[in-house]
Amino acid sequence: MRSFIALPAALSCILALCNAANVGVSNRTQYKIYNTGNSKCFAVDNMFQGNSNQVLIYDSFPVMFYGNADCSNIVSMNYKGGWTDVNRPIRSFQVIRPDNQ
Repeated sequence: MRSFIALPAALSCILALCNAANVGVSNRTQYKIYNTGNSKCFAVDNMFQGNSNQVLIYDSFPVMFYGNADCSNIVSMNYKGGWTDVNRPIRSFQVIRPDNQ
């Protein structure tokens, strides 16, 4: 009986991992990986407010990076791939999902 209760919980955890997007941001001396599960606006640490940043997208969803904390001033859009230079301050980002989760 316990396996029937644990199975839905395990499936929901697996589905959450499939829907998660991992976004790496670096200022060339420090980096942070943000794990997001939806398309809301995420603020980044203050250490990325300089003009020499890089971003890395681990998943296939495109990510928009913004110069304002409220996701209103686009500075870059990136897809899955290697580290990409963003020579502007990054204050927030948003994962662009086709289903707008």
